Amino acid sequence: MVHFVKTTLMRPLYACITFGLPGALLAQPTANAGMVTGQPGDSFVVHSTQYVNPGPSGANVTFDLSSMISQGTVTQTYSTPGATPYGSSYPTATVAVEGSDNPGSFGYFHETGSLYELIGTRSSYYDLTCSNGMGLFDFPFTYNSTYTDVLSCTGNSSGYPFNRNGSTTTTGDAYGDLILPYGTIMNVLRLHIQQDYLDYLSGLGTSYHYISDGYMYVKPGIHQPVASVYNTSYLVTTTFGTYLDASYVGVQEAMRNAIGIDLVPNPATDRVEILYGSSGDGPVDLELIDAVGRRVIAERRSVAGPGIARQVWDISTLPAGLYTVCVTDQHGQRGSKRLVVQ
Repeated sequence: MVHFVKTTLMRPLYACITFGLPGALLAQPTANAGMVTGQPGDSFVVHSTQYVNPGPSGANVTFDLSSMISQGTVTQTYSTPGATPYGSSYPTATVAVEGSDNPGSFGYFHETGSLYELIGTRSSYYDLTCSNGMGLFDFPFTYNSTYTDVLSCTGNSSGYPFNRNGSTTTTGDAYGDLILPYGTIMNVLRLHIQQDYLDYLSGLGTSYHYISDGYMYVKPGIHQPVASVYNTSYLVTTTFGTYLDASYVGVQEAMRNAIGIDLVPNPATDRVEILYGSSGDGPVDLELIDAVGRRVIAERRSVAGPGIARQVWDISTLPAGLYTVCVTDQHGQRGSKRLVVQ
């Protein structure tokens, strides 16, 4: 995920990412590649809000962000880098994002099976290219995980060249249930992201120091932070928050399902990988239901420990159509996700 603000030297791009998995009775959330950020074709409506207390760190926390008040919305649209005006300048990018609050300004990201990082931003008046990208975390990432990355970038803002060097440290510092203005989302992972870097304007011999202390609340199956709060300093101090609009189908699924679940790929043709939360304290039941309610696949699986579990199904013989994958644990907690078979 990306949270966009206008990318000038006075207000740099904030790169904010998401993921997560169940806590409470279910256990430690875990982040993995493929469920971290928007994918080409995704579009999200994000509310801007005032800063609220992020709540304590720890396990099985209830995060009360219900006092957030919308101060406007931003639509974030994800696309393939080649479909953007500057995609050729970032050949290793796997996804690009544009915010409606700053149309024509794009962020470019590179995601692998082990890392997610910002590699540049570009608009008609601003460009940033990183030789060492701004990594926010590696995979897998869970409660109590810590990741530190050094960044090195060059850029130009309205004719003023600058160099950017610094670091990012991310910690999975809490998990639990998140109360938002429209309801409660269970079993989210909270990421504490601290950024510290220096922009040096070589032509002016002037430096600007950027410090950010932020928290993101994430859950698998939602490729965007469900909510976030930030305290930043770059010449001036700024505080703000965000939360994902309730109309997004992933939010509606998350409010119904205690267990986070994602499917990769989706749509699928011959195989599908199921990623789901597990407490590790007992078996789970996995089911594939067709469009008329028939159980096509049913199996019970034990899991080795808390966090994320994976199961791969061969679906090469299934007729094309719409299916539902269901996961139920021994406590009665449940998660489900629609699967399109082509």
